[in-house]
Formats: sequence, C-alpha cells, structure tokens
Amino acid sequence: MIYNYALSVIKEKFKLILQIIYRFYSEKEQNCSIMKRVGYMGKVTKVLLLLKDMIYESTSPLEIIRFAKYYRSKGLEVIVVLWGPMGIILGKKNKIGRMRYDDEIMECLDLGINFKCCDLAANLIGLDKSELIEGIELVESYVVADLLLNYQEEGQLIISL
Repeated sequence: MIYNYALSVIKEKFKLILQIIYRFYSEKEQNCSIMKRVGYMGKVTKVLLLLKDMIYESTSPLEIIRFAKYYRSKGLEVIVVLWGPMGIILGKKNKIGRMRYDDEIMECLDLGINFKCCDLAANLIGLDKSELIEGIELVESYVVADLLLNYQEEGQLIISL
C-alpha cells in the first residue's frame, strides 16, 4: 500500500518535471524561431583560435597566425589557445627552422592578440613558463574549457586547427 502511494507520488513529480522541461524548451524554441525570422543572428565580436598541432610541415600554425591577424584587423578581440603537447610548441621561444614563428607571434602580440598556453600540455612535455615567448600566458586547462563554453554560449567564433 505504501509502495503504491510512493510510486504514484513519484509519477506525479516526474510528470511535473517533464511539463516544466517541455515549457522551457518550447519557449526557447519559439524565441529562437522569432530571432531567425527577424534576421537576428548576433554579431561576432570575439574569435577563439585553437591550435593543437604544431608540425613544421603543416600549415596549421601559419593559418592560425594569419587568421588571428585578419580578425584583429577587422576589430575583433582575438585569443589564440595553444593546447595539446604539439600545439604549445608554437609558444616556445627560440625555435629553429625555416619559419620565423617567434617573430610572427611577437607581431600578433603587438597587435593586441592574446595567446594562452595550456599548462596541462606544457607539463606533459616539461615546458616551463620561462621557455615561452614573452607575452604568452600560461593558463590552467580549466581556463581553456571555460573559454570554449563562454564563446559557445555567446555565439562567438571558435576555430580549431
């Protein structure tokens, strides 16, 4: 008898929760469709560029730098996140090779482009903060996760190469 009563209470509570969820999503969907009908898509003001691979023969590092400069020239706030054991190598100073990445990054920093390097990846390969190009911020991995979440919620541009 008590079991049946408890079961009926749970069913009623569950129905109420489902109704609340349905109303929430119905209102949200209605607002979204209204925004689409009037042409509101939001204005992109910020760009988050993610670099996970730094292979010298790859075009990804150069593309990230070019995209960063282009979006900055359009007046957008630009953050470049270097993450993953290979991506953070772009932020290491005194690299040797054909490409002059250090100079390119310094130019980006002078333009007001922010660079953040994931500490988890840095720790994995033993990269110390003192080995980063001056101006690149070493951040904890949760900061990268929060950036992704915030940019997505705000409808901003996120590009991963």
